[in-house]
Amino acid sequence: MIAHLVTPSRGAGVGHTGIVHADVLDAWLGDLTGLRDRPASASVEHAVDWNAPVCPVELAYDTAEQRLPSGVRAVVREGYRRLMFEARSYEVMLRVAPDRLSQQYELAGQILFEGLPLPGATVRLDRSGPSVATSTDGSGGFRLPPLVHGAYGLKIAVDGAVLAVPPIALR
Repeated sequence: MIAHLVTPSRGAGVGHTGIVHADVLDAWLGDLTGLRDRPASASVEHAVDWNAPVCPVELAYDTAEQRLPSGVRAVVREGYRRLMFEARSYEVMLRVAPDRLSQQYELAGQILFEGLPLPGATVRLDRSGPSVATSTDGSGGFRLPPLVHGAYGLKIAVDGAVLAVPPIALR
């Protein structure tokens, strides 16, 4: 994993890096064919320090509540939801896609550090019950197993910290 230390501190503001990466991220999130063939694993091979300092991420946008910022070109299918979270030099892009037949949701995403994909980060679904975790691939992408209605948070282990994504309501 690339060395990138985050030192969370009280009152530290989130540096909004703008939407310069949104075109690339939205294009990647729109084409998940490579991830569909890769199963989300229940266990991750390398050791992860989940007790590292927690760095909460802040919501930059959620297409369920607001339109994408001006200048962002994205093909968003009806019912799909895009979210972007930021913390320091990290960006967490998520796509929630409902499957009306199974009444489940697909949650896929990409983690960036300083605008570049972050391979090897561990992403864990924050819920009660058995833990589900997977690692990001070479493009910083990940996919979790299908989810049912409810609220789910994510924990993302990076060098020296755990990024905490607040619960996202799937309805």
